[in-house]
Amino acid sequence: MTYYTDLPTVDAHVDRAKSYLQPDMTFRAKAHKKEALDLLNAAYDKLRVMNTSFSKTLSRYDRFDIPHCLYQIRDRHFRLFGVIFHHELERLVQLRSDFKNLEVVKVGA
Repeated sequence: MTYYTDLPTVDAHVDRAKSYLQPDMTFRAKAHKKEALDLLNAAYDKLRVMNTSFSKTLSRYDRFDIPHCLYQIRDRHFRLFGVIFHHELERLVQLRSDFKNLEVVKVGA
């Protein structure tokens, strides 16, 4: 996984991921789609780090249940995150789903 040390917040990661979209809501290349999905995963990593203080209150068993990647998140995992992160988590999951469903349209093809 790529680390984006120049992006300090979850919103910065999301904005960079959205920058790979074309005005017609497609990706220009498969690499752009992959990079956008990687950025969403990096945003999730940032969210996991911010959730550390809440996760310390969980049982040891529950701490190991926190998914490592965004694609692994299901509704049952929301209890493993502080309430303040639920909206961000829902947004990241929805964006990932939307990005996965968008097409790659190569220019000149």
